[in-house]
Amino acid sequence: LVGELGIGGAADPEFSYQYALLLLRAGRPREAAAILERVPPGGERERTLRMNLAEAWRRLGSFDDAETVLRGLLGGGDDDAVRLRLGRVLFSAKRFEEALDLFGALPPTAESMDRVAMCHHALGDNEAALAWSLRANEAAPDEPIYLVNLAVIRAARGELAIAGDLLRRALEIDPENATAAYNLEQLERATDEMRRRVKGVVPRRGMR
Repeated sequence: LVGELGIGGAADPEFSYQYALLLLRAGRPREAAAILERVPPGGERERTLRMNLAEAWRRLGSFDDAETVLRGLLGGGDDDAVRLRLGRVLFSAKRFEEALDLFGALPPTAESMDRVAMCHHALGDNEAALAWSLRANEAAPDEPIYLVNLAVIRAARGELAIAGDLLRRALEIDPENATAAYNLEQLERATDEMRRRVKGVVPRRGMR
C-alpha cells in the first residue's frame, strides 16, 4: 500500500508524517516505521518524529534501535517525555530494573506511577506494586488501563473478587476495552475452576 500510493517521500512530508501516525495508532507499526524513516529530517516535528519512530520500533520488537534513538534525544529539553518512552522500551525488553529506575525518577504522574507499579509487579514485589497502582488510580480514577493493571496486581495477590470488580469497572467506562474483557474472561474461568475443585474435594476422616 505504501509503495502503491507513493507515500513516505519528500513530496509531502507533513501528509506522510500524519499518515504514519494513523498507521501507528491502527496497530500497523511496520508500515508506520517505513514511512517515518523516509520523512525528511528537520523542522519543529523532528524530535516528535524520532520518538514516534522509536515507538514503532518498540512495537516491532526492535528494542535496541528504539533505545538508540531515544538516548540520542536526551538533553533536548523534553527529557521527561523521552525518559518515559525509553522506560517503555526497557520494560518491553524485560529490563525491568532499568525501567524502574527511569520511571521512578520521573514526576509522579498517573502514568509514571502506573509504570512503577508494573515494574514492581514484574519483579515479583506485589506489595510495592499495589501501593504504586493505588496511587495511579487515585490520580486518574476513570482510566481503564490503570484499573486493569490494578486488577492484575490484585489477582496476583489472590484477591480475585476485587480484581473482577475492577475489570468490570473498566468495562463500564470503556465497553470496547479488549484487554479488560479478556482478563475478566480468564479470571472468571480460573474462579470457576477453583470452585469446581473445592466442590470435588472429599474431607478426610480423622484416624481413630
